[in-house]
Amino acid sequence: MVSGASQTIGSGTIVAGETYVDILSNAVKNDSKIFVNSTSIDLYQALNVTEKNEGTSFRVNVKVPLETNIEFDWFIVNIK
Repeated sequence: MVSGASQTIGSGTIVAGETYVDILSNAVKNDSKIFVNSTSIDLYQALNVTEKNEGTSFRVNVKVPLETNIEFDWFIVNIK
């Protein structure tokens, strides 16, 4: 779990051997656009936002766990 309270931009890590991480941010809304970008060099699969929990968090995951940590940046866009 990565915390950021009301952050709308940040970084996260999916730990080696895991397939997801939950990012805490009360800026998340059901209709938020959440963008993730890998900063790990050897990532040969997509990062996906698979859950949005309004006011609390979102989940980033990969299909297959890796033997090394997966680092990524993220940002949330809320359109009114």
